[in-house]
Amino acid sequence: TTLIHVDHVVRVDDLGEHVHCNLFVGRPEFNLTRSGDVVQVTAADKAVLGMGQAWRPLHIPKHTPKVEAIRRILSERMGEVRFDFPHGMDKPVLHRSINIGRMGRPWAYADRIAESMDYQLFYRGNVATLRPWPRRPVYTFDPSQEIVAAVETDIRMRGFKDLVEIRGHRVHGSRRRIRAVARPNKSEPFSPEELAFHDVPGFHVRRETHPHIRSVQEAQRKAERILEDRQDAVAGEATLNIVPLAFLEEGDKYRAVTTDGDLATFRLRSFAFPIGVSGDGGEAPAMSLNYHERPPLHPPHHKLRRHHRGA
Repeated sequence: TTLIHVDHVVRVDDLGEHVHCNLFVGRPEFNLTRSGDVVQVTAADKAVLGMGQAWRPLHIPKHTPKVEAIRRILSERMGEVRFDFPHGMDKPVLHRSINIGRMGRPWAYADRIAESMDYQLFYRGNVATLRPWPRRPVYTFDPSQEIVAAVETDIRMRGFKDLVEIRGHRVHGSRRRIRAVARPNKSEPFSPEELAFHDVPGFHVRRETHPHIRSVQEAQRKAERILEDRQDAVAGEATLNIVPLAFLEEGDKYRAVTTDGDLATFRLRSFAFPIGVSGDGGEAPAMSLNYHERPPLHPPHHKLRRHHRGA
């Protein structure tokens, strides 16, 4: 498989050398176009290697540590050899075996297992990375040196939730599932009680079902993290124009000062990075790094419809 590598090279005078930072490693898609000396290539990160069908079935037994299960899927069905995974995590474990059939998509299975731990599975350049979702901002952008234009915010209630319910595995011999609920305190802004009308609370609920979650603690941790993100959504989406920074990572939380002087906290969803200069001295098209759409565990089945002709 041919892979595209994009590196950002910066001259650091204090070190007396150039510093290389890997921005992207991925496989080019099939839509390649050329116009004169300009070749346009669209590439997706290495997760795309696991979005095809496994074809060779894979069985991972019950009680396998979940981190080890993810490593096996990526290694044995995607050919991955570079990992940045937590060490020594014997728990949590799979409470039932995983069977990836011929038409199953390896990355989707690995991603679902990571979700059950409330961990983020993604590619940091050329390395498969597994980590807890960052809960605190890792960096605050300096408005005087790093932000080159006013911070734009799109304030709306889209995506906002004030109650999150996580449903896990169905308890053996029972109709009930493992369940956890997260909601703000009654006195907090944007709680159901604060949004009440005539003393009737206003609920905006997000419900998710994750069969791999086998404990209330796992479900509660995931519910609280999702609620925090959905509460941040009430501040809207922030768009920043900044000087190129090579350390940005999808999923990280950042802060920036808005035009109103407020401090906006947001989770990074996508960003564009200029990778060169065109022949006429203008700026080249920017490279956009975005989340992949979540692939289904199995390809969709098309139902055959019978057509009846009238008599």
